[in-house]
Amino acid sequence: MLKRYLFILGRDSELSKLELFALLNRLNIKFSINQNSKEFVVFDIDNFNSQQFINYSGGIVKIAEKIDLKNYFYEGTEKNINYGISILGNPGEEFINKTISILKNKYHEEKLKASIKTPKFRLFTPLDIKTKSLEDFIILNKEIYKTKTISEPYLYKERDDKRPEKNFVVQTSIRLAKILVNISNAKTNLLDPFCGYGTILQEAMLNNLDVYGFELDEKVSKACIKNLEWIKSKYKLNSKFNIYNFPNSRVKRYLNPKSIDAVVTEPNMGPYFVKVPSQSKAISVMQELERSYSILFDSLPFILKKDSLVVILIPELRSKAGKIRLNIKSIIKSSFIPLSEKYGVKLPLRIKGQVFDRYLYILKPI
Repeated sequence: MLKRYLFILGRDSELSKLELFALLNRLNIKFSINQNSKEFVVFDIDNFNSQQFINYSGGIVKIAEKIDLKNYFYEGTEKNINYGISILGNPGEEFINKTISILKNKYHEEKLKASIKTPKFRLFTPLDIKTKSLEDFIILNKEIYKTKTISEPYLYKERDDKRPEKNFVVQTSIRLAKILVNISNAKTNLLDPFCGYGTILQEAMLNNLDVYGFELDEKVSKACIKNLEWIKSKYKLNSKFNIYNFPNSRVKRYLNPKSIDAVVTEPNMGPYFVKVPSQSKAISVMQELERSYSILFDSLPFILKKDSLVVILIPELRSKAGKIRLNIKSIIKSSFIPLSEKYGVKLPLRIKGQVFDRYLYILKPI
């Protein structure tokens, strides 16, 4: 039976939306769009497991299901409960007050002591819901939704804090890594040619993908292997990994022709600047990065499957004279086409940072 679900997008809403549609397609979930906004998306879906979906996702904050308050009853065992109502759209004061009144009567009939809470911002966060054991309701125009599942930030923190090797200055965030892997639509395997400490690869392994990584720094390469051994053991994964302590220009030598589903990478972004660099320094850094990326892209067509994708973050560096951005066309030459949009999201997609911004490109081999 079709049910209506409200998906609350993360802070980078367009990035979350890109992942959302990619994940629905990868999991073969049939859906129809009811509403599509910057902050949320509403779908009609049949036979949907919201908990499984949010476990896969890195960008969805929470998933709520449309309910009829006439059929609602509290499913917990506590006698003292908290509940909260968030507002989206324009339901009107009368509808809001009527909803609150119905809930109060429901809880009174069930002999529950219920306290209503107000969100600090527009919506209750997953942390609010968890710490307050909150029955979370969302009014969207004239429809009422109840939160079914929330993202679990502590799981990302655990994978960050407990893995044996880490360097927070240079490594990709776990949440972003998970989103990028989902966007790639990889089905059996994935390559990160700038794998570093292995964050992207570990999130790919959690998606049951075999992974390949190239890392030139021997110490970092060994750290990556330790991290992947840890994730494989902790989560009892069957995924295999191969890490090569060689320049990524050698992918043709170590990987079979037309064998890779997807490339997902946050490549070397250059030196870490404490202060904004001069224009000449920024240009010098970008020219070196452009050469490094170009060498890799000369080799990628040899190892990628026909319908594969390359998901890559490209830096835009801030200098004292303004922003300097890499020329993607000179890097990919005539071997790839940069997609201008996917799932209605315009590309490349800007991801803001402190010293430099990154642009998410999705590239398709010609």
